[in-house]
Amino acid sequence: EVDKIPLEPHQVVNHFRGSYFLSNKAVLGQCLRRCPTSSAAFFPRQYDLRMSAGLRSFLRDYVCLAADLALQEGAPASTTGALSASQVAARILRRRKEWEENGDEEKPERLLACPHECAALLGPGCHLPPKQRTVCRAHVDAFLASAEDSTCSICSSEKASEEAAPARPSWEKQKALDGKMNAWAMKEPCIQRGAGVTVLSGLGKLLESYDRHSACPGQGSGKDCVVQKYIERPLLIQRPWGPSKSDLRIWVLVLDWNPLTVLVHPDVYFRVATKPFNFSSASSGLEPHAHKTNCRDDENRTPLHVVLEAAGPGSSETWLQKTWPQLLDAVRATMLASRDAIMGVREGLAKGPRAFELFGLDFAIDDCWNPWLLEVNTSPCMLDDCGGEHEEELKKWAREATESLLEIVLAHHDGKLKVPTYSELNKVSSDSSEELQRLFSEEGHGGESCLSA
Repeated sequence: EVDKIPLEPHQVVNHFRGSYFLSNKAVLGQCLRRCPTSSAAFFPRQYDLRMSAGLRSFLRDYVCLAADLALQEGAPASTTGALSASQVAARILRRRKEWEENGDEEKPERLLACPHECAALLGPGCHLPPKQRTVCRAHVDAFLASAEDSTCSICSSEKASEEAAPARPSWEKQKALDGKMNAWAMKEPCIQRGAGVTVLSGLGKLLESYDRHSACPGQGSGKDCVVQKYIERPLLIQRPWGPSKSDLRIWVLVLDWNPLTVLVHPDVYFRVATKPFNFSSASSGLEPHAHKTNCRDDENRTPLHVVLEAAGPGSSETWLQKTWPQLLDAVRATMLASRDAIMGVREGLAKGPRAFELFGLDFAIDDCWNPWLLEVNTSPCMLDDCGGEHEEELKKWAREATESLLEIVLAHHDGKLKVPTYSELNKVSSDSSEELQRLFSEEGHGGESCLSA
């Protein structure tokens, strides 16, 4: 409908055709996966569960991470002859490597080969959700019965190896994300602002949550959801109720997609969870107010300077020298990854009205102050509903930021704003004498789809 609006010469529209490629979590993930080496530096690995291939990839990742964790714990071999978790873990990672070297892409590998291995690594019992247990009752009964049988051809035929277990692929190993809880966030692709997000630990709970989502007709045999690795080592801000997780919102203004012209507002605001961060209630379900900053019983939006003061000495310098430069790199890579998809929507169609668009990008910060992209929001909140002790400051910031961004938009479309070229920007000297810590190396890793070059 945007293309049908009659505009005066001085008018512009605050929406681009095809911007859903950014706001849809599943499609955004597909765009970023074009360059997994670059996106792994700032985008928690994510799997599209609308397709059966995405579910297989997630299960593979979950099991391999569980194997990694078991090896780190180094559980000793059982004196009764039963398999230990570390023995099973070594088997799994070797099978994964063999499949990658010699396997058939059309035929998924079988990482867990028998019920005893499942029990040793993931715990006893069946991990299928209740509905699927009923559908597959005969298979479930046979599985549980064989788990009680001490004679297993697979266990007896598989010999222990003295070789070290191979590591997982580097793009799967995101250290700040991986922790002993193997926690993941289940998300609905088209819902923004933290709605439809559930943080879970345990394969049974994850599969049960997956099973509750609606089917996705026309997309394959999966459900309408994605699953993303949860950051288990987030930056914690000291609050009266205890150390709490936080994330931030950054405003990004797109003036054009060809040539790609993007501006980032130089200030951000944080959202601090209203419950202390912990996994102690994992068995009964994780506390939403501790793990989702959009889920709040009190106003939790907080200015940047307040968070930096609460984070302690050296935080401001770390923000300026490391986090902020890496945020800019991540924003640039995200827009580059989505540009071709958005431009493809416009090919063969009328140019449409003059446009711009403001996006709100949500980032989590890990305990080493590295940024991780969570989602992209269209029509971000302008903080008109903000309350609490920082209400006046945040509302004033939002008004001034909105006015300044609109001035830039109008100046750009009136031809009064000269956007510097890439070469001109490279000549601008830094205000800091310290070397900035960037997300990517200057030369990138090469390749047609490289987002870091």
